[in-house]
Amino acid sequence: MMLTKIIALVVVLVGGFYAIQMKLTDHDRDINSMHDEVVGIQTRVTAIEQKQVEQLEAHVQMEKEQVKLLEEENKTLMQKIFKGKN
Repeated sequence: MMLTKIIALVVVLVGGFYAIQMKLTDHDRDINSMHDEVVGIQTRVTAIEQKQVEQLEAHVQMEKEQVKLLEEENKTLMQKIFKGKN
């Protein structure tokens, strides 16, 4: 009778151990899956940020060119004004 109880206890403990191991394996798989998703999202965010940086740099370059053209136009107009006064 005592041996039966010990065997039953061992079976319950071993079963519990394997159930816990299976749960931990499932959690590990879920964590790895989430990690892969996070890495994918980080990659997409980096690509989006890079695209925005390139657009901003292009916009800044365009603004610099417009300022330069306006400065040249202003200089030309100022020269015409001074020539007209002389």
